[in-house]
Amino acid sequence: YQRRVHGGTLWAYLLAVFSDPGPVPPNWLNGRDPENQNLCGKCNEYKPTRTHHCSYCKRCVVRYDHHCDWIDNCVGQANNKCFFLFLFYINCCIFHYIYMTGNMLISADYFKPEQTSTVSWMIHAIATGVFSLMVTPLCLFGVGFALWASYLIVVNSTSLENGLNESYDNGFIGNCRQVLGSNILMWFVPTIEEIDVDLVEASTPSKTVSV
Repeated sequence: YQRRVHGGTLWAYLLAVFSDPGPVPPNWLNGRDPENQNLCGKCNEYKPTRTHHCSYCKRCVVRYDHHCDWIDNCVGQANNKCFFLFLFYINCCIFHYIYMTGNMLISADYFKPEQTSTVSWMIHAIATGVFSLMVTPLCLFGVGFALWASYLIVVNSTSLENGLNESYDNGFIGNCRQVLGSNILMWFVPTIEEIDVDLVEASTPSKTVSV
């Protein structure tokens, strides 16, 4: 379990960092009327629906979510799955570490004064308190961020679109497949998803979401 979780975290992180987050396919305009498409005022190029320009990377990203300093890269259609799985697996690592460390602290004779010296007992009691103070905010932050990313996947939205009160809905399974892939068995395996402009543009705008 430990090797799988650590390996999944590292692999998801590397893919999220080094992959192209959402390149606009060069031939995406084939069969489309340019007059009905959005024009990027910074790139001066036509862009698909739900594509936004990143001011940090100086380019347009399909299904742009945000520019993340953690990975020094944008989060877009291609690497959104890897970014989500990085959050998921790193939370698994955090809770595994809490379990292992907590079990080590309380399973021994540390909290049995009659079996150990007072000084030793106090040291381990203080260490447990410090450990709790350190991991609590880490857990709250990690879990909160992962829940937010999960919510955006379920409602088929992005951080940017949610800020603009825009949401798209293809049903629960359809929304998840747009980010995690069409093969449900591969949803928790870090992979780079192919850019499908037709699939992104097929998303039907639904009622606005306010969070």
